[in-house]
Amino acid sequence: MRDGSAPALILLHGWGFSGAVWEPVIRALRARGYAGRIHAPDLPGHGAAGGGDELADPDAVAAQLVAGLPDDLESPVWAGWSLGALPALAVRGAHARGRILVAGSPRFVRAADWPEAMDPRELDGFARLLGGDTGRLRRQFAALCARGAQEPAALARSLRGGLEAAAARPEALVAGLAALRDADRRGDLGAGSPLAALLAQDDALIPPGLERHLATRVPGARIRRVPGPHALPLAAPDTVAEFIHATLAEIPA
Repeated sequence: MRDGSAPALILLHGWGFSGAVWEPVIRALRARGYAGRIHAPDLPGHGAAGGGDELADPDAVAAQLVAGLPDDLESPVWAGWSLGALPALAVRGAHARGRILVAGSPRFVRAADWPEAMDPRELDGFARLLGGDTGRLRRQFAALCARGAQEPAALARSLRGGLEAAAARPEALVAGLAALRDADRRGDLGAGSPLAALLAQDDALIPPGLERHLATRVPGARIRRVPGPHALPLAAPDTVAEFIHATLAEIPA
């Protein structure tokens, strides 16, 4: 993709982190010759971004992100890791040339018709820690995201560093947990623009059965499952970059 025709790429991070989590993936994309524009904004209340309460509403976040794009950036591809998958799916129409889920889901908690999701009690545990021991919260969440990695302890330390550096506001963390608990973007899966999903085989947050549900709901979606933990962008940046790069090459200009 060196001919200038590569679509722009927007990378959305997960709960508690910032756009900096994508830096290893961005380096790997550039090494593969991707010449398109890349934006990795901080979600509301994370990193350098203000606000936070609006994070509970993926539609509001999507609208805010679209409004903040440069005027000359048209119809990018949106890639969302974990929580970032929800606003990525919420971007519609001419504002989205494609959507890529990286260890992401349209619905993160179980429902009667959606068994392939996490137990809501996991989120309840994090919510209880928000008002008290934030250090313990970071340790537990980092360990969960690192579970299944080849070196989980080392990855968990790196993830804790990312959580501390992002310095997410308490209201943003509360709102993000609300989105993970309540948001349901299954209706956006077949919203017109192409869909791709890179899923982690050893993901402690997203069960393997999601692959079958996505394939059933969006025939023709590009879906791949690879070994690794939930924190794919840091655990396997080359794998993530390879998948994104190949997906972008298949999306019509």
